[in-house]
Amino acid sequence: IYFKYADDIQALTFFQDTRDDNLIAELHNVEEWCLCNGMELNANKTKVMNFVTKKSIEISSLITTSGVTIETVNVATILGVAISNDMKWKNHIDGIIKKAGQRLWIIRSLTYVNINNSPNWIWSVYYAVIRSILTYAFPAWCNLPTEQFQRLCAIEKRVERIINSSIEIPLKDYVENCCKRFAKIIKDNPQHPLSEIFLMAPKTNTRSTTTHVPHFAKTTRFKTSFTSFANC
Repeated sequence: IYFKYADDIQALTFFQDTRDDNLIAELHNVEEWCLCNGMELNANKTKVMNFVTKKSIEISSLITTSGVTIETVNVATILGVAISNDMKWKNHIDGIIKKAGQRLWIIRSLTYVNINNSPNWIWSVYYAVIRSILTYAFPAWCNLPTEQFQRLCAIEKRVERIINSSIEIPLKDYVENCCKRFAKIIKDNPQHPLSEIFLMAPKTNTRSTTTHVPHFAKTTRFKTSFTSFANC
């Protein structure tokens, strides 16, 4: 499976046995395509990440046709979202907390020049320069643990103390609305690439008021993703 955005491309492959690993062949196919189109694959910027559920599996190194070994990493940033090979979001949260914290000085500076003594315009600046960081691509990583989400809320609490005013729409309510809108967009469009996530299968428990459930929602990680907002 290939995912492409502008000049970035990611290749995703699944296998249960190392003998079925065809990622090396796919890498060589990409190199051949680049060669045929007058381009060259930058091996130094190419990374590989392994998501392994069985520790006994040993995955061989990825080597280009020119003999360059592709670096294996534990964390990679894709379109601004830091993805870890353990499928946890701590590294991503650490990054956005650091970036948001570095911008708190803007809010502090504005409180000194608040001529009209009104916090509304300062909140507008907060939405633009800080909350936009805290909520960027949130549906992709909304299944983070509660303690990690509380770290994001702590940033907003600090802003409330700096401005000495309560925010109109708390972070929790805002991101829930984002997930609801995102889920609705996907459900209402059968042509959406993620529409199959919401294919529903009948429930065997007839006592439940919910008659259908997502057909492959078997893990807690999946059930706590943005798909949980499908019936909201």
